Amino acid sequence: MFFILSKLFHFFLSPFTWVFGLLIASLFVPVKYKKRLLVIGIVVMYVICSDVIVNPLYKMWEYPMVWYKDSSPDRLMHALQLYRLGKVKKIIISGGSGELVGKKTPEAVYLTKVLLLCHMDTSDIIFENKSRNTRENALLTKELINTHFSANSKFLLVTSSLHMRRSIGCYEKVGIAVTAFPVDSRINVESGFFDSLLPELWGPAKWQALLHELIGYVSYRFAGYI
Repeated sequence: MFFILSKLFHFFLSPFTWVFGLLIASLFVPVKYKKRLLVIGIVVMYVICSDVIVNPLYKMWEYPMVWYKDSSPDRLMHALQLYRLGKVKKIIISGGSGELVGKKTPEAVYLTKVLLLCHMDTSDIIFENKSRNTRENALLTKELINTHFSANSKFLLVTSSLHMRRSIGCYEKVGIAVTAFPVDSRINVESGFFDSLLPELWGPAKWQALLHELIGYVSYRFAGYI
């Protein structure tokens, strides 16, 4: 039930849903309120399309980058590079299909194929493809660790800096001690104040991702997952 509700709730986190709702509401309210709703809709659209508010929020929430601060490659490529440099001996991939309906190739399956295409040793790849969210990632990874690793093994948790707080909380809750290795920061470090006032194409997506993570973190707190 928690999984289903989280997917349905995701729709209402979209800033475009808010703007669309305001515009639809303006069609049915008395004339004296139409202009007010339209103005609110325009203001909301501007706020979600600029970095002026969302960038500082990201700076407060994201885990600070520890390596490659000036780049944001895919999480898998970071893990692969750590492996190539000898920093890690094995890579655990956790991720199934997060779709509410329909079928989709589990994330762990195609990520494993990518690592194999990069000529990584098959014996150094461990994966599970059943988990649907971060909570299940942690639970099923715990099973893999109990099976394939010794008690004194150390683990790096590689995920986006935006998602790191919730991920660490879930893994530590199930008894996995991890060291954070955040990647893929969405903070626009090159944007000055005046640049942040200008609308940008990816603004709404940044708002939706941040809201999704904040509400997800709070939900996990109430559910006892972290």
